[in-house]
Amino acid sequence: EGEKEVKELHSRAVEIERQIKLQGSTGSSGSVNLRDCNFAIKTFADYDSGMGLLRSLRVFKLMRRNGSGCKPNLVTYSTLMSRALKVGKTAVAFRLWNLMLDEDPPLSVDTKAVNILLNAYSKDGDHQGAREVFEEMRLGGTGKMLPRGCVSCTPNVVSYNTLIDASHRCGDLAAGMQALQLMKENNLRPDTRTYTTLISTVGLSSTDEYGGNDPDTAFELFRSMEVDNV
Repeated sequence: EGEKEVKELHSRAVEIERQIKLQGSTGSSGSVNLRDCNFAIKTFADYDSGMGLLRSLRVFKLMRRNGSGCKPNLVTYSTLMSRALKVGKTAVAFRLWNLMLDEDPPLSVDTKAVNILLNAYSKDGDHQGAREVFEEMRLGGTGKMLPRGCVSCTPNVVSYNTLIDASHRCGDLAAGMQALQLMKENNLRPDTRTYTTLISTVGLSSTDEYGGNDPDTAFELFRSMEVDNV
């Protein structure tokens, strides 16, 4: 958007924030709904430079207050977690995830939301944590990392790529190649990100397993890209 459009979006978000405060203090239903609240959170996070995440979290706090009329939903939490990761605040993302799981009644999470959690573990350098979340996705949730019966959390290409990225960050080529194999076994087509991340991992591998530190491995991955028409 241009500067004028951004100002208009920001002004609308400020007005929504004011209305949420008013609704919370008076207990009235008001004219601001959940969609408006999520708009304000996204707008502050996207366009309020420097303090965007903090201002979005302030709106989130108002939403959680009794009487706001804007109880946070999955979109609220997913947006905040994504913005927290964008500015390197993994601890905030994990805290938001835990708050989401504590919502009453419970919120139903989906693959998109869990992928954000996966990304948090990846950015935090915790490949084991990412792997555990991924396995729970495959199992449909066991209650340890994900809610039980998480039937809408089946891994997709983004899930596999994020797991491969977690492997890349710790220089574990073997784990990345295993994820690629599993991806193909589940009839998911690798994309450019899949292969470029693996190729980058070749030179970072701490062992020679799966061809770590071997240029031939990188060339083989390039050939696989051609075969898969990536």
